[in-house]
Amino acid sequence: MRVSSGSVSVTDSTAVLVDITNSGNVSVSGGTSSLYEITNAAAGTVHFLGGTVTLDAITTAGTVTMLSGTVTGTAITNTGSINIMGGVIDLTFTDNAGGALTIAAGVTGTITLSAGGSSGTCNVPATVTTVGFSCAAPPPPPVASP
Repeated sequence: MRVSSGSVSVTDSTAVLVDITNSGNVSVSGGTSSLYEITNAAAGTVHFLGGTVTLDAITTAGTVTMLSGTVTGTAITNTGSINIMGGVIDLTFTDNAGGALTIAAGVTGTITLSAGGSSGTCNVPATVTTVGFSCAAPPPPPVASP
């Protein structure tokens, strides 16, 4: 197992990250990346800024943010915070107990919760299909005050 407490940045390239425990910052922008058997500790942050990403066997207690791109993932366990602000997703969660999953309006795709998993806190727009999750729609944007 590799341990990262610093910064890892992948930009416009092909990268495969395997068996890493992260407590630092990981940034993926453009290109094609695969992350397998990754543990994102409570202090860890992961940013997907674009490109195509494949995830498998991901455990996160930290923060994961996706701004755009395409992400496909399986066996995801979340006890932290996952924020998907744009893009296309196809994600299968083992569990979201104790976690917060927020997906913004305009994101498309599917999220699936495996049998026996907990939905945790989740806000999902109608543009994302949910299977097994019991989620609320995201709140409307705040109204500007005069």
